Amino acid sequence: MSVDVNGTPVSHPELELRLLELTVDNPTGLKEDTSHERISIDVVEVYPARSRTKRGLRPGGLASYFPQSAEFNSGHGVDAGPPLLRIIFVEDPAYADSSLLPLNRGRPSLNKTALWLHHRFGVSLSFYQNMSPTLELRATGCGYFTKYDEAEKAIALIGFYQNSQGFDGGPAHIWFSHGLQGPRSSTYVVYNTSAGAKKHIFMCAEKQDTRLLLRPLAVDAFMEEDYHDAWHLKTGCWRTKLVYFEDDSRISTFTPAQCVKAVEELHDIDKNLHVAHGNFQDLLEKLDFLLSIREKYLAYAPQLSPAVHFSRGDITSIDESLSLLRLRGQFGLRWTRNYYERARIRINLFFNLTTQADSRTNLDIARLTTKMSVTAQRDSSSMITIAAVTMFFLPGSFVSTLFSMVFFDAETSESGKSTLSVSSQWWLFPLIAIPLTILVFLIWIVWQRQRQARVLKEVEEVQQKTPRLEDVERSSIFSEKKNSLEKTKLGNPGPACTKFMYFTLP
Repeated sequence: MSVDVNGTPVSHPELELRLLELTVDNPTGLKEDTSHERISIDVVEVYPARSRTKRGLRPGGLASYFPQSAEFNSGHGVDAGPPLLRIIFVEDPAYADSSLLPLNRGRPSLNKTALWLHHRFGVSLSFYQNMSPTLELRATGCGYFTKYDEAEKAIALIGFYQNSQGFDGGPAHIWFSHGLQGPRSSTYVVYNTSAGAKKHIFMCAEKQDTRLLLRPLAVDAFMEEDYHDAWHLKTGCWRTKLVYFEDDSRISTFTPAQCVKAVEELHDIDKNLHVAHGNFQDLLEKLDFLLSIREKYLAYAPQLSPAVHFSRGDITSIDESLSLLRLRGQFGLRWTRNYYERARIRINLFFNLTTQADSRTNLDIARLTTKMSVTAQRDSSSMITIAAVTMFFLPGSFVSTLFSMVFFDAETSESGKSTLSVSSQWWLFPLIAIPLTILVFLIWIVWQRQRQARVLKEVEEVQQKTPRLEDVERSSIFSEKKNSLEKTKLGNPGPACTKFMYFTLP
């Protein structure tokens, strides 16, 4: 699959030359392009009398597959002319980028598959401009261009838009081209669409009336219906979590630690609901965009050769589908706003409950501190009094007690001389007094420690009522709730989300 980078045509140089310049100035990137190893392509083609599908096509087979298709439809087969509708689904994790490390963070470098699609089907370079997964913000937006020939006649209506998947994965990028001259022909190139949209389009092509895909903007209706359904399901799951925290009988039993964790959960719900609100707003804007494309295409349809006149049923059925999608989008927009406002109310409630619990704990600590201060002051006063009395009486008491013992004897001799004699058993005094003194000190130490332990226990009981953020763990009710809701992600809806497949008003 060869591409001539320098000969790449552009229709809107003010939008496309920046990307083409990076691609041309990076020939090494093209030579070392290995992104095709991760790319898979599925194709749906609809002809006047039948449809043809192909799954799992590799980039190396594109050049051989589509020329065979052209030869098959050049009048030698069942159908004559090109297909009325061609849809090319490209699964490319690199989003048309030749490397996950582009030279310029502002613009990707296109891989060979993207350049081949640009040369073969005229896919706009502006479509690829903001698709790289390395960009911090993807902003493809909605846009369409009218292509004219040398005679200034409109020959094609070209446009693109994207469908976001939020935090669950990369967005889907859709490019389309509707021929406005010659035989009727429409081409879609869809990057990384959801499995649901692709499945339903293939089902319609293989098992239903293939002419249903030929209705004006039928493919776009498939894409937007799947986009709406995905965000509808996600919003239902977040609503389930929100209603759980709105049960007053349940939250009345929450501990302070659970209230702290509830605030974290509700902040996550609030964030996701804001994202969903933005995507419902995008859905409404894209529906307006598609309706304007549809009106313009229907105005040019009679100029095709042969002229195309859509039946009233084909036109009204798409009108009805897009109208229903618009009403559902408005419904989702309205209720996501309602849900995140309710989430903010719950956040404020749990925050106030936690603040009140902290206030009660602080009051208990203050009471204990006051009690300890009074007790300490009382003990200090008592000790000062005891110390003062002891200092006053201790010297005299010690002397009087010492000399009043039987170990000392004051005698007066016959000559009238006074003498002081010491008994030979004086050692009994220190032998008994010293152990008794030690015993008294030990009893005092044990009593003091028991008293301090009783006070510390009261302080610890108060501290246990105050949760620390670093020690807060998910309680069993939060863990069970999270486990039941983890299955509600897009593509794997569990029982918790199945019952909310459609909104239920609270």
